[in-house]
Amino acid sequence: MNKAVKELNIGVIASTNEVIKSLEQVFSKNANIDNLVYLKRIDNELRLNRIDTAKTDILIVDSIAIAQSDLDDLSLLNQEKSHPAMIYLASNWTEQHLIDLMRSGVQDIVHLPLNGSSQDLLDAVERIRQKTEIAKRSKAKGKIISVMPCKGGAGATFICVNLAYQLAEKYNQRVLLIDLHTQYGDAAYYLTDSLAAGNVADVVTQPYLNSVTIASAAMQVAENYYLLPAANSIEKSAKIQSHQIDTLLTVAASEYDYVLLDLSSSLDVLSTRGIDRSDYVYLVTQPTLNFLKALINTLNLFKELDYPNSQIRLVMNQFDMDAALSGEKITQLLSRDVDNQIPYDGAAVDESINAGIPIVKMNPTNRVSLAIDEMTNILLERKVTAKTESFITKILPFKLG
Repeated sequence: MNKAVKELNIGVIASTNEVIKSLEQVFSKNANIDNLVYLKRIDNELRLNRIDTAKTDILIVDSIAIAQSDLDDLSLLNQEKSHPAMIYLASNWTEQHLIDLMRSGVQDIVHLPLNGSSQDLLDAVERIRQKTEIAKRSKAKGKIISVMPCKGGAGATFICVNLAYQLAEKYNQRVLLIDLHTQYGDAAYYLTDSLAAGNVADVVTQPYLNSVTIASAAMQVAENYYLLPAANSIEKSAKIQSHQIDTLLTVAASEYDYVLLDLSSSLDVLSTRGIDRSDYVYLVTQPTLNFLKALINTLNLFKELDYPNSQIRLVMNQFDMDAALSGEKITQLLSRDVDNQIPYDGAAVDESINAGIPIVKMNPTNRVSLAIDEMTNILLERKVTAKTESFITKILPFKLG
């Protein structure tokens, strides 16, 4: 290793002496550039108070089976202002285990048993080393906004691409939209008929990801608006790992004022990592019973994952269409207010999509465009004082709460 490489303080809490010996053998490959402290579990408990977490860069924990007590301890540690990056070693896990560990703050999971050349663990350590260097060099952090439908067909991608355009062109914000759909992401079709030089899968696999890498792969939609399309095959999407999305967002947030994530309704490992990093999550729904039931399910899942209500903003799309439920009924079903309302104008929306031009550009005075502008103003905290009626309340009688 190069002498200029950042030295890390690594704490290990292992189940047995045999695991400690395996780890010592693995880290001997790193030419002793890091400071390591090895501890054993006590009565199968982590006893994290034995480690100076403020001065520890990485905490490595092993367990044959992923225990709830570990998840609870690591989650509490993750809530501290200063805490180490965490790597969990386990022999087997499920998709739910992955989500639970991520929610507890774990950055990487490595398969047991280890051997003397366990490259997976060394790679995980190097990724954390690289991210600490990126964070040190980063400029002020931009906001990360996730836009997610409660179910397919809610109109989330349409809203996402237009919100991004309005931020970039009308309000002069530097914006990157990342299409994180793992199957058939189509955000690019709403904006252009050109082909991008690259996509998310191409970018995240680069060994030294930086702003130049992102810019070279992204499509420039407008002066301040860039789009990084979804992977162009399911095979490529399947190979993207959550830590790669984490690095992508760290770099992007240092370069752009707003990073918008276009997510699918399926809450997988990649979208969960994106939501974890988001300042706000816009959940898009429609005022019919099937959409609202899906929205309630998503809100319940978010509650289980401890996402705060202040982070979640509800967007009611096509709220004034003929089949819409009443505002009173919707409020009763959701037990909370809707934050943003987008009216129905099927002809104008279809024209925008078919032309590949954002509706806020094609027809800025259309009521859908004006509603998206209202949404943008709220995000930018440019909303007028409460005494002055907003555009939405002036022209639209529908009100929740």
